[in-house]
Amino acid sequence: AGIFLGTYWLTLTIRERERMESRTRSIIDNMLDGLITLDNGVTIKSFNPAATRLFGYEPEEVIGKSIYSLFSLPEEYRKLIGREDYSEDDFILVTETPYELIGHRKEGSSFPVEISISETRVGADRLTIAMVRDLTPRKQAEMALRESKEHLIKQEKLASLGTMVAGIAHEINNPAQAIG
Repeated sequence: AGIFLGTYWLTLTIRERERMESRTRSIIDNMLDGLITLDNGVTIKSFNPAATRLFGYEPEEVIGKSIYSLFSLPEEYRKLIGREDYSEDDFILVTETPYELIGHRKEGSSFPVEISISETRVGADRLTIAMVRDLTPRKQAEMALRESKEHLIKQEKLASLGTMVAGIAHEINNPAQAIG
């Protein structure tokens, strides 16, 4: 009876663990943001489907490579640090807040990304987790809003100029009518 009961509980535990692993895998596979895990802080260990959509690489093409092959600093930051030959270790940092980098797709194009990096321990190993979000839609919306504001300011300036010209024309016409 003890062996049967022990086997029964062990089977339940294994099934529960498999169910939880399946659930976790499903969540990771259906995320909208790219999820990249790294070992030793820089080597890509896993690449979820959203990261595949963002960068165009299949997981087997990037696993084992450096995360620095996917990113570079935006131009304004390279100018700030005063050198074009920045070190890879200078810009992928574990921070509490996300920051912006430039992502590089497989086909060669670049795009703005927001990346947040966190670390955890899995047993004795350190696991670094990078969450990557494509900022292209946000940047396009910001640009459209900026252009819209600039257009509105121009419209207001033209309206003010029109009002001023009408006032000047009225002042010029009034003395001319008194003389005539």
